[in-house]
Amino acid sequence: MTGFLLVWWANGYGITELQAINSAILAHSANATQMAIYHQATTVTLAAIVACQDGNVFACRSEGISIFRLGFFNNRLIWLGIAVEWILILSIIYVAPLQKIFATAPLSPLQWSMLILCPPLLLTADELRKQIVYRMGFPAYQLVKKPVWK
Repeated sequence: MTGFLLVWWANGYGITELQAINSAILAHSANATQMAIYHQATTVTLAAIVACQDGNVFACRSEGISIFRLGFFNNRLIWLGIAVEWILILSIIYVAPLQKIFATAPLSPLQWSMLILCPPLLLTADELRKQIVYRMGFPAYQLVKKPVWK
C-alpha cells in the first residue's frame, strides 16, 4: 500500500485529493491522467506483493533457523518458482493484451529500484524476529507446535 500511495504522491495527489477522486476512479469516470496514475499505482502494488514474496519464500524455509545457515541455493525449485513468477508479472505489466486485461501500466526505473528493496527488507525483518525469539530463550524446536497425535 505504501507503493500505491507513493505513486499518487509522486504525481501530486495526497490523501485528501485521492479521497476526492475516489468515486470517479471506482466508477471509471475519472479523467485519463488520473486513470493512468491509478493503473500505475495498482501495478506497483501488485509488483511489490510479488517482490515481497521473494523475500518471504526464504524467510519461511524455517520458523527459527536463519536463512544464512540454511543457504539460499540448496533448493533449486525455489529459484525456478521465482523465475516463473517474474516472467508472469513482467508479462502482465508489459504485454499489451495482458495490460488491458489486468489494467496495468509500465513502471519507471525508480519504481523498479524501489521494488528491488522489498525482498531484502522482508527477509531482514524476519531474520531480526528470529534473533529476538532466539535471544529470549525460545529455541527453534519450541516454536513449532507439537502434533496433536501420538
